[in-house]
Amino acid sequence: MSIVLVRIDDRLIHGQIVQGWLKAVDVDVVLIASDTVSQDETQQILMAMAIPSNVKLVIENLEDATSKVVSGQYAEKK
Repeated sequence: MSIVLVRIDDRLIHGQIVQGWLKAVDVDVVLIASDTVSQDETQQILMAMAIPSNVKLVIENLEDATSKVVSGQYAEKK
């Protein structure tokens, strides 16, 4: 994954992300690494509704997210 922006923010997806950062950095994938959200289907649905349809949303627990980024699973994505 060509990481173009990292934010540590307990709000995860909100207006500043969608209206500001996503447009400014032109990403393909938003990866949320959260043990809590990865187990909460309602939160996942709400976050998916906030992301533009041309951006893939991936929600993983911390261990899986770290493993997938380090292994290069998202190497072709921005």
